[in-house]
Amino acid sequence: MYGQLSNSQQQAIIRPIVKKDKDRRHVENWRPISLLNVDYKIGSKALTARLEKVLPEIIHENQCPYVKGRTVFDGLKFSNQIFQAV
Repeated sequence: MYGQLSNSQQQAIIRPIVKKDKDRRHVENWRPISLLNVDYKIGSKALTARLEKVLPEIIHENQCPYVKGRTVFDGLKFSNQIFQAV
């Protein structure tokens, strides 16, 4: 089907793995990891690469997340400028 993920692409296998240097007898020392279909990963990476090109034009310059080259510190700097202007 065009435009939809296949059944295998919609599924994940969840496996618990032990945290580094932790006692494996305690459940809080384990974390789940999802094993996804390779097709899904490739498609996700391709979509991310395409979005990366247009996000700076779509997301306002005062918003920092998800845009390459912008950091949380840019947002803090902008907030500081606003508070100093008041």
